[in-house]
Amino acid sequence: MGAYEDEIRQKTTRFERLGDTFNTSNERIDYLVRTLENSDIPGLKKSIESLASKGGLDMIPTETTQVRFQQTLAALTGDRFFYTCPWNALNTNITMHFPSGCNALVDVAVGHSDKQTYPRTNFIALNDASPVFIVSELISDKEPIWVEIRNADGGNAHTISVILTLQRRP
Repeated sequence: MGAYEDEIRQKTTRFERLGDTFNTSNERIDYLVRTLENSDIPGLKKSIESLASKGGLDMIPTETTQVRFQQTLAALTGDRFFYTCPWNALNTNITMHFPSGCNALVDVAVGHSDKQTYPRTNFIALNDASPVFIVSELISDKEPIWVEIRNADGGNAHTISVILTLQRRP
């Protein structure tokens, strides 16, 4: 195995290596509980129902949406772009796309209301990269979500994409 493959293996979880597509541990647990609920193991369904009735199992939501911000910024400009969250939600991940040529001259920050979510301070600037950041950030109904993008490249406009995955919460 080459150094690159070894590095990727070290950065992925055992679940991901097995083909797990869940975003969070809660999603995995919810899937397992539902699978066990539908099994034929005597008494198991009653035990799960008993836990759920006592509030011992808070199932994760099934409604998930992705909010996409895609903006082209002219040279030496910047702005903050907003989206109003339609319900109580958990932001589970943030995906950013920095096209080739950005050369770490385009800064991005994500947040909601007056709180910066990612990165926690300052900005992130990359080149030819599409990282996915796993987060766990609660956002309230009607709360503004924002993405701030600043283009410090004096000669080129750049189009940046940011996608937030939101799971509806009660």
